[in-house]
Amino acid sequence: MRIAHITPELAPLAKAGGLGDVAAALPAAQARAGHDVTVVVPGYPAIVETVPSGAEAFPVSTRLGGQDVEGLALVARHRQYRLLILVHDRFFARPGIYGENHVSYDDNGERFGWFCGAALDALRHLSCGLPEAIVTHDWPAGLVALLLRARGHLLDPLADAGTVQVIHNLAHQGLFPIELAHRLGIPEPYLD
Repeated sequence: MRIAHITPELAPLAKAGGLGDVAAALPAAQARAGHDVTVVVPGYPAIVETVPSGAEAFPVSTRLGGQDVEGLALVARHRQYRLLILVHDRFFARPGIYGENHVSYDDNGERFGWFCGAALDALRHLSCGLPEAIVTHDWPAGLVALLLRARGHLLDPLADAGTVQVIHNLAHQGLFPIELAHRLGIPEPYLD
C-alpha cells in the first residue's frame, strides 16, 4: 500500500513533543512491513539542511487569500521512507515550529493552511505514485481531508485516497477566526 503521512513534526529533525516521535516511528514501521511510505513535513531550517544537494525538487502551490502562493517540494530519503519537504521561507524559516518562548506565531493558521494545501499539491505530483491512504497528524495537518474534498473535483488524482486524522494531543486544537477559512478558499457549505 502507498501511504502518505502529513505532519508538522518529525523526530529527531523537528520535534516539540510526542507527536514528533510517533510521526517518525509509525511510518518507519509501515515501511518495514513493506508499504511504500512518504512523510510530508514543513521545510524548517533543521530539515532543509539535511537534504543533499541535487535532490529532486519541484514547485508546489496552493490558494491563499485569492492567489496562488508558491513554494518548493524537496524529495529525500529518511530512515526507510521518502521525505517530502515543503519549503516556503516566509512560513517556515524560523527558529520554532509553532512559536518561540512559549508564544505561538500569529500566522500559524495561515502557515499550516498553506502547508495542508501544498501537501496535497505535492502528493499529486510525486513521480513514485499516488498515495492510497493519507494520514494527517494533529491540527496543523487537519485541513488536508477538508481541502481534498472541498477543493477537489471528480478528476482529482487523489479523489480515491482515504484519509485518517490522528489526534496526538486534544489540548492543542488550532482554533482560528473564520476569516482564515475564507482566505483558504473553503466553500460556505463546509463552514456550517
